[in-house]
Amino acid sequence: MPHQVECHAIGCRALILPTQVFCDKHLAMLESDTRRVLDATFRPGKPTSKKFDVALAFAMNEILFFQTNGHRLPVNRDFEWDDNA
Repeated sequence: MPHQVECHAIGCRALILPTQVFCDKHLAMLESDTRRVLDATFRPGKPTSKKFDVALAFAMNEILFFQTNGHRLPVNRDFEWDDNA
């Protein structure tokens, strides 16, 4: 069996592969954009980058919001709904 590490979510002791950041439960709490940034900046076995550290902190906030409120963070939309369309 490959070496396993704990999920990065605070208080989670689920074992994951070293190529993962979060367990499936916590990964499901994240927006797809956050998952993409984590995947793009995570380099297993190498020192973390500033981009990864920022993405990880943002992901932790998303997870905390989900655990506290029972739903994902509202997505910031840069447009107005057109009720007349």
